[in-house]
Amino acid sequence: MTKFSLIILTYNSDYEKIILTIKSILEQDLLEYEIIISDDGSQIDFFEELRGFFTKKYFNNYKLIKNEHNLGTVNNLLKAIKQSKGKYVKGLAPADLLYNNDSLSKMYNYLTINNSKFAFGRMKSYYVDKKGILHMHEFFAPKNLKEYKKNSKNRIKILRNLLLYKDWISGVTMFFERDYVVEYLTCLSSESKVKYCEDLIPVLILLNNGDIDFYNQCIVWYEYGDGISTDKNKENSKLLRKDHENFLMYLQQKYGKNEIVRKALKKNRKNSKNHLNRNNSYTKINNTWIRRLLIAINKPYLVFFKLETYFQAMKIEDRKSEKGFLNNNKSWFYKE
Repeated sequence: MTKFSLIILTYNSDYEKIILTIKSILEQDLLEYEIIISDDGSQIDFFEELRGFFTKKYFNNYKLIKNEHNLGTVNNLLKAIKQSKGKYVKGLAPADLLYNNDSLSKMYNYLTINNSKFAFGRMKSYYVDKKGILHMHEFFAPKNLKEYKKNSKNRIKILRNLLLYKDWISGVTMFFERDYVVEYLTCLSSESKVKYCEDLIPVLILLNNGDIDFYNQCIVWYEYGDGISTDKNKENSKLLRKDHENFLMYLQQKYGKNEIVRKALKKNRKNSKNHLNRNNSYTKINNTWIRRLLIAINKPYLVFFKLETYFQAMKIEDRKSEKGFLNNNKSWFYKE
């Protein structure tokens, strides 16, 4: 039985980064998996080189999928999942890695024991500078894990954290039951017109009374600064903003009676108005502390949330005790 389908989504990606991700998969002690590489219309897809790499590693349970035209992350992932055979699926971008050699087996045990259709774990982030030096980076998504840790989870509060506080669950930390995620990705693509933000799926799950399960261990390494959500590129920011606007329009039509959805729509309208009329926002106030004070007076709920998040970050469980592939191990960065 194929327990997992590991799907690497590529678009004009660096070959060495693709290899890095594959290597983290091939190191796993859980053997019942397949690797799918789905390229989204790149000029160079490296498929011949990848076939040679897999042959060299004596690994043949893989698929290479080529999209003739760029479909966007959501449709690229959806197309790959429809061709997958695993009970569970995991999406990865080049240079995102499974955390250590038992990450897949631990996650599989967690999913099966808890009968989970959707779960996410903790992440550690890193980046490699122009000199090729590896740096650990403090980036977490979501930042506030309080509600996810509870045995009896409050869907309303989690939905609030996502839609109102924009404390998103990173897509790289997500694991899905195959047939379950197809439904939601199809909704994002065809009904919501979302192209890149697969991390909006938890909102749909919650609005349909589904469960968000949390595995409280590091499960992936995330390469900070190279993905569409963290590379600071203005064009990518526009694409993400468009996705969120389309998604909110869909939520208004389908879930407009939900209180959190209504608040999110109201907040979005206010932000859009302030964006057009800068005099109504705090962005023109140069003094950082005065600006923060005004925000605190007008949005005390958000201040409490951020303070709670800050104190949680101060006591994250034994980060240093969890040894992963990249802890003091520069040999991971190599050329094949």
